[in-house]
Amino acid sequence: MNDGYPSIAICGIGSVTVTIVHAFHQNKVPYKILCKDQNRLFSLKEKPIQFKGPNGITTDINLKDHLTLVRDNTETFDYIILGCKNLVLNDYIDITKKHLNPNGKWILIQNGLPEEHFSNLKNKIISGVVGWNTQVLENGVYFQSNPGSLVLGGSDQTKPNSI
Repeated sequence: MNDGYPSIAICGIGSVTVTIVHAFHQNKVPYKILCKDQNRLFSLKEKPIQFKGPNGITTDINLKDHLTLVRDNTETFDYIILGCKNLVLNDYIDITKKHLNPNGKWILIQNGLPEEHFSNLKNKIISGVVGWNTQVLENGVYFQSNPGSLVLGGSDQTKPNSI
């Protein structure tokens, strides 16, 4: 753990996970981004992500020190947030499996209840429901239009320890 925080990785960087990255950036929470694709890694290293929050303030977030390819990563994590479509969720679980600590958990932030499709991993999954809207504007800025929140819990109605 760094500064009392659990070790956290994100696999899949899009509108929803960039909003989470922004929250980590604001609160100085350490995290790692596990990239599946070399081209995506290069594009994220090339220039900072611009994030405009509901308050109208645009923040540049430099990801260089947070990026690694999944295949090159040697760390394990307490939590891995999976930011992908439901259709490829199984692939993301497979490629991050060896990077999850033995007592670690995946945090699924997909719509619906995708954890129900992974009954053999139920004790390894925390579900997330996103209550904000973020989109990529024409100029490439990620724009979060409402404050929202991330609600975590299990399909069995359990609530995880506070992170």
